Amino acid sequence: MVFYAATWIYTPEPAETKIMADGPKGGHYGIRGWLNGKRLPSTGKDAECREMVDKDRTVKLDAGWNTLLLRYNHIYGAGAMTVRLDAPPETLWKLKVAGSPPLTK
Repeated sequence: MVFYAATWIYTPEPAETKIMADGPKGGHYGIRGWLNGKRLPSTGKDAECREMVDKDRTVKLDAGWNTLLLRYNHIYGAGAMTVRLDAPPETLWKLKVAGSPPLTK
């Protein structure tokens, strides 16, 4: 199965963060992602053909609304995914997250 997740992240000024996407322990899955239509850095495929968003690489959020799209390739195990942003507190407190596309003029 394949699951998609989307969210929108607002920052008043450009900011850097890590995107920490993970699945359940003991399952077989892969997670790919795109930020504003550009592919997120990945770890590449491992011996089990899983490709993961690279949790150790920083990505840049543009000022304004940013679109984050994730694709979860589920092979077996629990079908769950967690996602968090990892940045200094002074960066995180400025961010807003929306579950649907923001209305813009």
